[in-house]
Amino acid sequence: MANKEEKKKEEKIEEAVEEKAEETIEDTTETADDVEEIVEDINEEDEIAKLNKQIDKLKNDYARAYADTENLKKRLNSEAEQMRKYRIQDFAKEILPVLDNLERAMATEVSKED
Repeated sequence: MANKEEKKKEEKIEEAVEEKAEETIEDTTETADDVEEIVEDINEEDEIAKLNKQIDKLKNDYARAYADTENLKKRLNSEAEQMRKYRIQDFAKEILPVLDNLERAMATEVSKED
């Protein structure tokens, strides 16, 4: 009879061990699922951070390109203004000697010899 009682105790112990093992496996599975969710959240946060960095870089690049364009516009407008302001200068340099000669010619007296 001692053998039967020992076998029953052993069976109960085995059942308890199996139940505990199943609970542990379920807990481990739930923990693994939780870990996977956390890892996915971290990956999503990393992806969001990367995208935000890329957005900041593109905004910075856009601002620089816009500033360069505005500076180019200002410089071209300034150069065009300078061209309008001084374009007659070359013509004046060419015509001044002619005017001087004309004035000298008009200043001289002409004698009529027929």
